[in-house]
Amino acid sequence: MVFDKPDGMPVLAGGLYLENAMVMLLRRTLDPALAPLHRLGRGTTGAILFTRTQEAAAAFSAMMRRREIEKTYLALVHGCVMPDAFTIDAPSGRCRTRGSARYMMSPPPGKRR
Repeated sequence: MVFDKPDGMPVLAGGLYLENAMVMLLRRTLDPALAPLHRLGRGTTGAILFTRTQEAAAAFSAMMRRREIEKTYLALVHGCVMPDAFTIDAPSGRCRTRGSARYMMSPPPGKRR
């Protein structure tokens, strides 16, 4: 099943979102067997896949590993970006800053996770 995840809602339960995480809300209202196939960050909106069985989860996970399922990310920006079309092909990783904010960014050259 595919759902449209809203901004501000975590997929998995934790911290302040034990009962109001997406997985818990969907299990409570639709089907207790629902499980997310992947995650989206709390501040990210978009399509998220859920499965009802272990078999479906295994099949879709294998398809993702073989890159048979393609993900496309769309960034909305304010102002004018030049040129009109471009591709970002840098890998992303976690970057901790002061406080609790976390951002995704390309790791420094030569560094691998």
